[in-house]
Amino acid sequence: MKLNAKPRFIYPEERPHKKGRFAVIDIGSSTMRLVVYDEGLYPHLFLNHKVRIRFAMEKGEGDFYLDDERMDRAINALKWFLWVCEQSSVKTVVATATSAVREAKNGGEFVESIRQQTGLHVEVISGEVEARLSAEGGVTSLPDASGLVMDLGGGSLDICETNTKGDFASLPLGVLSLQKLSGHNPYKAVEILKDALKKVDWFANKNMRDLVALGSGMRSIASLHMTECDYPMHILHDYSIEKNEAIAYCDKFLKGEINPKVLHLAKGYEDVMPYRAAALSALLQSGQFERVRFASFGIREGVFFSQIEQGGVGDDPLLSYARDISERDGRGIAYARQVAKWAHKILPKVPYRLLKAAALFSDIAWREQYIYRASTTFEIVYGSPFVACSHRDRAKLALMVYFAHDDDLKAEYQKRVNGLVTSEEFAQAKRVGALFHLASFLDPGARGILHNFNLQQKTDGSYEILGPEPFMKMQSESVAKRLEIFNNTLA
Repeated sequence: MKLNAKPRFIYPEERPHKKGRFAVIDIGSSTMRLVVYDEGLYPHLFLNHKVRIRFAMEKGEGDFYLDDERMDRAINALKWFLWVCEQSSVKTVVATATSAVREAKNGGEFVESIRQQTGLHVEVISGEVEARLSAEGGVTSLPDASGLVMDLGGGSLDICETNTKGDFASLPLGVLSLQKLSGHNPYKAVEILKDALKKVDWFANKNMRDLVALGSGMRSIASLHMTECDYPMHILHDYSIEKNEAIAYCDKFLKGEINPKVLHLAKGYEDVMPYRAAALSALLQSGQFERVRFASFGIREGVFFSQIEQGGVGDDPLLSYARDISERDGRGIAYARQVAKWAHKILPKVPYRLLKAAALFSDIAWREQYIYRASTTFEIVYGSPFVACSHRDRAKLALMVYFAHDDDLKAEYQKRVNGLVTSEEFAQAKRVGALFHLASFLDPGARGILHNFNLQQKTDGSYEILGPEPFMKMQSESVAKRLEIFNNTLA
């Protein structure tokens, strides 16, 4: 296991990670995390462990030192992390430390102590690198975002344009430092951060549509808002709230109107929720945003993307994820590609990207009993941790793959897509699913023979199948039934 790997974001001469599981250890100001990604170019999360350290508890104005007891606890946690990595067959570990270690007078001594006791190289990254790595992760997961990425930690707030090479700022105002500097007054914390943002010369004049919010703290706010709104899809990634509504919701935290002791929050983090809300409110009030969007990728994924070979998830993380799952559980990528290409000729108004993703996902439950394939595939697509996909498109994909196996949607699934798709989008998804179902009868062995079959539209708008002569002489009630069902979806 390689323990001395350096971040290629800083050291481009470092060899890229090519094979095996990859781990990121993030020594933050509030929490230490170990994240292990499975082998591949997409960051499939294998495991995620955290230990609460709160290095920045005493971080205010003036000189700052890491507490001896907290450093000892951190080193013991690192020893456990490395043991977990060894047991999980990790090949490469990259470890970074952020604002608390960077700003502490004894931060260098702490890093050297880690090296001596564990052999692990820890890279103390600058505020700029922290901001840009966070933005790299966030923007990869929300490729259509335009505006600013924010990453709020325990000791710092890092902001960077969605153009990850654009302007950035790293402010020493994380949730723990805001809590201390404000004298435990969240309204004062808002003003402290607004004053700090006024000194960021480029911030106020930027026309920024999206505020992309990273981190578990921001996602906790999103989760609570979802529950209050009875939102049908509890997927935190790419959940969005309009600016004024988000500011008003943050104010509820500042007033203490939202009970922090709820199931959505990890135990021990209730006291910092008002300061998370204060930071989000201050940014929204100070910038020219239209909405806040919450993202599941962040600095650790930014490290991952910087370490793997050039290309990573490619141009489309959604299709990258779907390809991996199809290759592992489906009937093969080549078959899915042909199904999507064939279907696109018949249904050209359906976005080709969604057809390709749906085709890759459609057969991942083929090993299930037939009566469970539709529901299993729906659940996988509806709830999987892929990114670069809006909630509306996710719901459409879940419907497409469901209807590839069943013609009648159960009421429980109907409820979960209500409000996410229009009636026309629902009908379109049913049409795609019915066409995929027909395709499975025309190429039952997934051998790539769909190009031998054409669906020709008749004068009444319905379709008939044209295929090889031997096939046309056959009689198949199943094919005739599937064609009839597809034609019925056109009405």
